Amino acid sequence: MTSTVFFSKTLEKEEFARLLLEKYKEFLSGNVLVKPNIVSHEEYPTTTDLSLFRAVLEYLLTQSCSVQVVEGPAVDVPLFSVKKSSFQAICDEIGIPLISIYDKKMKRVQTPRNFKFKMSTTPFQDVTTIISLPVLKIHPWCFMTGALKNSFGFLSKGERIKVHTPLKSLDKVIAEVNWTLYRDLGIKNITIVDGIKTMLKANERRHGGKITDLGILYGGIDPVALDHVGFKFLKDLSKALQKKADATDIKYIKLAQEYGVGSTSYELKEIQ
Repeated sequence: MTSTVFFSKTLEKEEFARLLLEKYKEFLSGNVLVKPNIVSHEEYPTTTDLSLFRAVLEYLLTQSCSVQVVEGPAVDVPLFSVKKSSFQAICDEIGIPLISIYDKKMKRVQTPRNFKFKMSTTPFQDVTTIISLPVLKIHPWCFMTGALKNSFGFLSKGERIKVHTPLKSLDKVIAEVNWTLYRDLGIKNITIVDGIKTMLKANERRHGGKITDLGILYGGIDPVALDHVGFKFLKDLSKALQKKADATDIKYIKLAQEYGVGSTSYELKEIQ
């Protein structure tokens, strides 16, 4: 099956978000969960651009769905809380709840591959669609972060700590979380990836990340295809990625494809 990945190098973020969500309006009913990328106190491009975040929420208010925002920041920023962030201020202004993952009960999940992990129960509560808003960046542990990696934010603090040690595979966790959400539970996915600015060397400035202009927005409903596209956009800028033939040389992308989360076959189509 060939997936469609929509892109633009010319549109403003607000217009791109509106046009992309219009493509998938049939997904925007019932309970919709918005998952930004709020890693820490750092501003865009470490975290989701506030203008894109606001545009998505304002569009959803025009649809017949209930909306909540859910996120859990990195575990090595103990003094930071999403409840005190600019994202919370936007949610308060618009009237949409922002839920901290860490304030919710966690559920132990076991997949058919006998892989176990703990994640928030929030995505299991009658959610019909997850709208994911990652920033395309280099990641020091798993090479790149984009569509698939953004689901990492649903994990418990304990799981996050384990995957940054030899106790558990980060690649398997990313692939298994995506399989659980989009295959086992059958939740629909819409992802808007922001590559207008990217981060090289690391995914945060505090860890050595260097902001670079890339100038691309892209999105769709297939996170595997989206990460193949992201890999191609980033490869010329990253020496680490240049050593890899294609995106399937990144283990979590290959595993997600093998698990049936998405397809490596896609067509790029400029949105209009």
